[in-house]
Amino acid sequence: MRELIAIAALMLLVVGCVKKESQETIKGTQEFSGVEFPITVHVFETKSEMHKHLRENNIDRRKVQGKASWLVAADMSVLYSCDIYVVKPKGVNDNNKLETWGHELAHCVYGTYHPE
Repeated sequence: MRELIAIAALMLLVVGCVKKESQETIKGTQEFSGVEFPITVHVFETKSEMHKHLRENNIDRRKVQGKASWLVAADMSVLYSCDIYVVKPKGVNDNNKLETWGHELAHCVYGTYHPE
């Protein structure tokens, strides 16, 4: 009987850890997965420092979590470069900032994929 309870508890634990993945795929303005391209990551200690840099360099005036800008050929055949502007995570569990890093990297690969 104990074995059945232990197995049932383990099954609940395993099922509870399964995360449902979204069925949607990213549809962007470009597709550069599997392609090498230069990327520069600009890391700031605070959001305020990042916002100031973005504003003073005429990159973005909005109060964004992060920013990606990319240079692509007119025919979309070559991604020349991508710059990412992000705030330094406080640690490995700083999921909000780390998610922003990944989100901005996705812009390099897929271009614009959500309403601004």
